[in-house]
Amino acid sequence: RLSGIIPKGIICCAEEALRVHSEMGYKKQKMTVIANGYDISLFKPSDKLRLSFRNEFEFNSSTLLLGMVGRFHLQKNHLGFLEALSITKKSFKDFKVLLIGRDLNHDNLILDNEIKKQNLESNILLLNQRSDMPAVMNALDINVLSSSSGEGFPNVLAEAMACGTPCVTTNIGDAELIVDDTGWVSPPNDPIALANAIIEAIEERSRDEKSWLLRKQNCRDRIVQNFSLDKMIKNYHLVWGM
Repeated sequence: RLSGIIPKGIICCAEEALRVHSEMGYKKQKMTVIANGYDISLFKPSDKLRLSFRNEFEFNSSTLLLGMVGRFHLQKNHLGFLEALSITKKSFKDFKVLLIGRDLNHDNLILDNEIKKQNLESNILLLNQRSDMPAVMNALDINVLSSSSGEGFPNVLAEAMACGTPCVTTNIGDAELIVDDTGWVSPPNDPIALANAIIEAIEERSRDEKSWLLRKQNCRDRIVQNFSLDKMIKNYHLVWGM
């Protein structure tokens, strides 16, 4: 009730946040969406970072490398991702997947057992938390987000795209807004649809190098033009100056 009286304006970091809070009763007319901004001088394409990270794990330049960054949590739907990868493996057997985040290790028996159940032991690397996200995102060929709920403005999509890495994501929070036509968006909680999107991405990468390079550039351009740190700061100043 006070949201229509006390604040001059309310800033949301995502369209999804505006929708959810307005449904809760916050005054929609007071709300402005300012998307997260990213340091495009830090998150940028780098052959040096790509090679260094891949050398750390003895991946060569031709290794098809997928990844997902996010703590082990029901909302992130790692088990659904593993099911989608099992389906993907029926079409493409030779790929590696990095799972990066808190509790993504072999001490996690739920995760470890599911990897074995889906026959993915030779494909999955569990790396726990890492702090070198620009290197991770450069090393990946395809970044995946399989969340089933709980996302507002998924930073991992924008960070990957700023490094020129195409994304496959479920349609959660502002994921579709971030990716737009630079990647693939599938319904949440649908491993078959997610697998089909991953397969489509792999096929394009394998079939058409020119189209893939253009897609990578479009990923970078979308973040630079729409979600840079400078643009976020400018938008905050516009709201503060109301």
